[in-house]
Amino acid sequence: GANVGFSSIYFLNRWPNCRVIAIEADPINFPLLVQNLKPYGDRVLPVLGAVADLNGHVFVERSSIGHWASRISTTNNTSQPCVPAFTLKTILSWCPLGNVDFIKMDIEGAETRVIPWMFDHLESFAGAKFAVELHNSEAHYQFRKLVELVDSPVSTFGEYYSITLPSP
Repeated sequence: GANVGFSSIYFLNRWPNCRVIAIEADPINFPLLVQNLKPYGDRVLPVLGAVADLNGHVFVERSSIGHWASRISTTNNTSQPCVPAFTLKTILSWCPLGNVDFIKMDIEGAETRVIPWMFDHLESFAGAKFAVELHNSEAHYQFRKLVELVDSPVSTFGEYYSITLPSP
C-alpha cells in the first residue's frame, strides 16, 4: 500500500502534473499518510482501503515484525480492523482522465490475487509502467505469466520488478 506516503511524495515532486491515488489498508498508517500528502491538495487522493481481487471488505492482519508488514485477509480471526477492498477496475474508475501512466503495487502478498485479474484487462493499462514488489513464490509465478503475456522486458530496482504494459 501507500504506507505513510513516501513514494507518493516522490512521484508528486518528480512529476508536478501527476495525480496520485494512494491506497493504504492499515488504519494506523492512514492518518500519517493523509498528513504527509496534505500539501499536495487535489493532486492526490488518499484512500483507506486495500487493493483486492473483489470489492467488499477485508481485515488487516498485524504482523509480529511491525505494522509496516501488515497483510489483508478475508477472514477475521481476532479483533482485526476491517477496511474497504477495491478492485483495480474500481480504482481506475476514479481516474479523471480514464488512463494510468504508472502503477506501484506493494500490497504484502495480495498481488497473488490481483495480478491474474490484470491478464484479461490489459487494455485498461495500455502503455502504463507497472512496478510490483513480489512477496511469495505464487506472486513470482503470476508475475512471470504476466510478463510472458505482454512480452515485456523486466527491470528491477531494489525489491521491485517493473514492466511496460502493451499499448493497443
